[in-house]
Amino acid sequence: MKTRYASLLSALLLLTSLTVSSLTFAQKADYYEQPTFQIGMFPNPDQTKIWLNFERYDRTKPLHITLRDAKNTEMYDDYVSRQTDKGRQCFDMSQLADGLYTFTISDGKQIQERSFRISTPGIRETLPQRQITMR
Repeated sequence: MKTRYASLLSALLLLTSLTVSSLTFAQKADYYEQPTFQIGMFPNPDQTKIWLNFERYDRTKPLHITLRDAKNTEMYDDYVSRQTDKGRQCFDMSQLADGLYTFTISDGKQIQERSFRISTPGIRETLPQRQITMR
């Protein structure tokens, strides 16, 4: 009789642990949803422009692209149509003041932010170099 209760109890514990682990896995699967888009940001070789690349996996809503400065002032605001699944856009930063800027890209389901800093290098003093001349 004791072995029957022990067997029944161990089977019940095993079933309970499997149920709890499967619920935990299901909750994690909901938490880590598949991304609806990916973005990449790259400087242009002339150092005054930035390329913003995107690829969409879910085209149910348009992408909303916003550029804001450190004071949260909106510098740029645009939508990418739902028909466009991948693309890139070049932004000219030559007229912007030095400071921190943030691109916010959203499709209503997912939000990604990319920040960058614009800074103008200061004037560097160069000292004369010694030269040796041979005759």
